[in-house]
Amino acid sequence: MIHDGSPSKGTENSTEEASHEGESQPSHRNTSWALATREPPQIDAQNIYPSSACVFVANLSQAVDDRRLEIEVTKYFSQYGTVFVKIRRDGRQMPFAFCQFTCDADAENAAQHGNGAVILGRPCRVEKATAHSCYVVYKLSGAETTRQEAIDLLGSLGAIAKVHPLSLNSQKMDKFPSAMVVHYKRYDSSRAVVKTFEEHPIFRVEAYDPKAELRQQHKRSDQQSYAQYEKDRRSAYFGNLPLNMTADVLKTLASQCGNVLYAEVATKEVPQTGGRSRFHGLVCMFRFTHTWLIFPFSSYDVLWLRRVCAS
Repeated sequence: MIHDGSPSKGTENSTEEASHEGESQPSHRNTSWALATREPPQIDAQNIYPSSACVFVANLSQAVDDRRLEIEVTKYFSQYGTVFVKIRRDGRQMPFAFCQFTCDADAENAAQHGNGAVILGRPCRVEKATAHSCYVVYKLSGAETTRQEAIDLLGSLGAIAKVHPLSLNSQKMDKFPSAMVVHYKRYDSSRAVVKTFEEHPIFRVEAYDPKAELRQQHKRSDQQSYAQYEKDRRSAYFGNLPLNMTADVLKTLASQCGNVLYAEVATKEVPQTGGRSRFHGLVCMFRFTHTWLIFPFSSYDVLWLRRVCAS
């Protein structure tokens, strides 16, 4: 058999198949390699910029998904500066946001002018966020903790912005011994401060919210104001009482109007009458109306000077 040097049909087909296989295999690998996806690195802006430039936003709409909330919150607060928004939810699935600005001035501006802003139909509560970068450190023995001791202990975990003693009001309210409050310059999500020192033989470190004391003061003030309001709205002041009027007699007479808690009488010098003494009284009752009060005391020429409220 004579071969003319040209490949036979079978050989040609085999060569073509081998050629196609050789060409297709690299192409398949390249295609797969080109379509592979890579997640961009996650960067937490709170790890980069000062914690003092972070704003907390609450009272967001619970029915809206986190992505939509992030977009709307970013859209509003970007008017105050470059901002990075992080949406979180509490145990009741109520959403809130951390708005990290790049500088303190922008955050201050946002906190000052953004409070009450309506986002997705709800007025937001806005305040500076510092709880994640603030800690209180004290000695288990109850002995005094110095500023330098606090710096030496917590400074190993990051740059410290400031250290100051815990106020006496906070010590009493939270039952702390003498302690120091430490503020880090920046928030660090990887910094487990409390866990790091939980087994320390001398010191105890706890997360601290500087605004807690202020909120507690407001709460106490509200409670005191409400208590005074409750007292005032069930009280009446009477003047020009008889000189022989006593607290017991006044309480007995006032009991005709309702349940009396207590009655007080006192004298007052009146210059217009030549320095003569006049009696006046304060009656605190559980329930009363002005109609009941006027008539039982009309025989004493009582001047009803003030009625705060009737229940």
